[in-house]
Amino acid sequence: MAKPTKKGIPASAMFVYDDATDKYTAWDGTVDLDTGDLATEETAQAIAGLITEPFDYIVLTRKTSVPALGEIETATYKSGGAGGTTVGTLTLTYDSAGRLSTVTKT
Repeated sequence: MAKPTKKGIPASAMFVYDDATDKYTAWDGTVDLDTGDLATEETAQAIAGLITEPFDYIVLTRKTSVPALGEIETATYKSGGAGGTTVGTLTLTYDSAGRLSTVTKT
């Protein structure tokens, strides 16, 4: 049986917390936008470019109603980890078909 291999995490990587799964995911800042149907974590990473202040932590909240059940409702970007300072919040809205329609930065 082959030994599992540990993959290094780049120094520039950050951990993204997803409250729906209660898990952290390492993210190196790269996003492939050619996938057509972005997963919700990829959506958070893709829209992260709207936040101009440095951040190292993202808190995602999810829609709890249809038609966008389970999709990201807010992405809160923080500097200094979970208890750090909020540097920006993105609020996402969806159309009647559950497709992303607007992103508002505060």
